[in-house]
Amino acid sequence: MFMIYNVFRLIACNLCLIRKMGLLTDFERQVLERSNRGLTDYRIAKQLSTDIPTVSRSRKNALRKIREAEEDLAWVKSIELQDFSVVPRKTVIKEEPELRQAF
Repeated sequence: MFMIYNVFRLIACNLCLIRKMGLLTDFERQVLERSNRGLTDYRIAKQLSTDIPTVSRSRKNALRKIREAEEDLAWVKSIELQDFSVVPRKTVIKEEPELRQAF
């Protein structure tokens, strides 16, 4: 029983991290679209009225977010978790597990 609870708790924690980390921003999407069309960071920076390091950092952050999302999806598939949006109705959690403080 606690195993199911822990899996859902782990997924909830991952979803919280994703929300904190965020999905791709509009700016990151624009950078990736232009980069995919073959534009250099210099040209992208000119088009978006920003500097080259910002474009480079945004592209790297977007690619990191995509890679991490792919890793999370692969993990979910590896444990064969079909639907994690709700806890199954017949799951009974008798005791709440003891949580230790983070810091």
